[in-house]
Amino acid sequence: MNGWFFVAANPYFSVADREGRFELADVPPGRHTLEVWHGKLGTQSKEIEVKAGEKATVNFEFAPALS
Repeated sequence: MNGWFFVAANPYFSVADREGRFELADVPPGRHTLEVWHGKLGTQSKEIEVKAGEKATVNFEFAPALS
């Protein structure tokens, strides 16, 4: 049995669905660093800009894990 435990230092976090999609609500406008984490594939970060009243979209791609 495996388990993962994650502690966020802010209220802006989410768990991706089976398709890898996620949404963060009520993020204040401005420039932010978005970091995603996968238990086996590691982390990736991207700088994003959130504009007031608009949705920001960003895509991350992880290479398949080698066996």
